[in-house]
Amino acid sequence: MGSGLTVILMTLAAYRLARFLVHDTFPPIAWLRDKFTEPYEWPVDDPRRVTRVPYWFAYLWTCMWCMTVWTSTGVTVLVWLTLGLPAPLLVWGGVAAGAALVSHLEDFFTRPDDEE
Repeated sequence: MGSGLTVILMTLAAYRLARFLVHDTFPPIAWLRDKFTEPYEWPVDDPRRVTRVPYWFAYLWTCMWCMTVWTSTGVTVLVWLTLGLPAPLLVWGGVAAGAALVSHLEDFFTRPDDEE
């Protein structure tokens, strides 16, 4: 398989994994996401705020662009260890940018017409 096709497949895999973690309603993932993002739902200074995880971690879990960086890291490391990559840090940056771009394009093409 060519290296260009490998990077495209890595980008799509990183995007899909990020979307799975941030948006999908698969029960085990939704439960885990709710547990990790619960403090993010409440104001930071609210006394009822649960402090299981730091505020910044909950934010990173709900940010699609942030999550694409983490999922592209995992995908790049996995492919690097199994297939080998000539420049894994450069490939990682490209995969992260590509996955974030795919996320942005999905938001653009699926938004309602009245938001224009």
